[in-house]
Amino acid sequence: MRVVLRQTFPLGRFHANPWRAFPFEDPHGEWPPSPWRLLRAIVARSHQFERERGVWCHAWRESLVRAFGTGTVGWCLPAFSWRGPGLRQYQPATFEWDPPSRTKKVKGRPVNIPGEKTYRSTLTRDYFRVVGSSGTKADDTGAIWWVMDGEAWSEDPLDWLDAILARMTYFGRAEAITEIRRVETLPMGAHVNCVLEQAPSSGSVPVLAPTAGVTLEQVQAVTDDPSVANSTVPPGACWLHARRPVRPPVRLPRSAPRMRRSPRVLQFAIGARVSPPRKAVVGLTQRFRGRVIREFLGGSWRRADAARREAARLLTGKEADGSPLREHRHPHARFGILFDRETGKAARFLCLARSAVLGR
Repeated sequence: MRVVLRQTFPLGRFHANPWRAFPFEDPHGEWPPSPWRLLRAIVARSHQFERERGVWCHAWRESLVRAFGTGTVGWCLPAFSWRGPGLRQYQPATFEWDPPSRTKKVKGRPVNIPGEKTYRSTLTRDYFRVVGSSGTKADDTGAIWWVMDGEAWSEDPLDWLDAILARMTYFGRAEAITEIRRVETLPMGAHVNCVLEQAPSSGSVPVLAPTAGVTLEQVQAVTDDPSVANSTVPPGACWLHARRPVRPPVRLPRSAPRMRRSPRVLQFAIGARVSPPRKAVVGLTQRFRGRVIREFLGGSWRRADAARREAARLLTGKEADGSPLREHRHPHARFGILFDRETGKAARFLCLARSAVLGR
């Protein structure tokens, strides 16, 4: 029987390190996620499910461990995934008294100072794996698909698996927020692109997986247990090897040349120690309009030839012969002064036009 799980990381990061690797000195991380980690996470959440529902899950946990140990595991990893730059953050270090010395001398006599035992923090770099942040059903860009096959998988271990997976809030370290659920099959076009192998090969990475004879007690053993703390490999697990899929080359699409649009709004800031009064708006606007027209024509309107006058008809509002503009489909440009609402002072000269006449 085949079991398919869909796992996503809404924050786009997977924080985890291989067994015996110091989490803040290993820049490579654990990728793909190990089956040993997934099995321990499911077993841990089954105790929460047991407390909430008031059911006895011991036999179910044993069948789940048997299915993981005797079956095979493969992944359909996202096409784009890479090692993150790392985050600097404070982590707890030693558990000791704060302040370290709880006595001081006052007038030559020792006096006790109240204190407390707490964790001292240290600044470390936290590495992670960058994956897609998709969490929707329609987008599977950043999803990790677990594909597990084996004869021990049956409907019995799957009865409570969906409810237990719904209670998994993080995977790896607490920063790796996750959502995981069981699905019927892989999406269309997806296939297993990473499998476990017994022997290492070029480009493969070690992955911790349960053995065929793993027991529930071995899976539930805490890291401080002597059988775990004094071993290079946790009891019931073994190192297998997996080759990560080759990430396709990233090629930026060629963008079309940007067409520069002719501006339809011109504005110039007004700077003065003494702001012009509102009664001077007409005169200032008239001078501003004349200056714009002269810059456009390269001189005064009277000395310009007929061709230049025709080109400036939407800016001046009159035909080349000096008569008012007869066409009203494209109204001529408008000039004005913008006053600041708070200070009441003149702020900008404005020239507005509906047609692209200002860019000529």
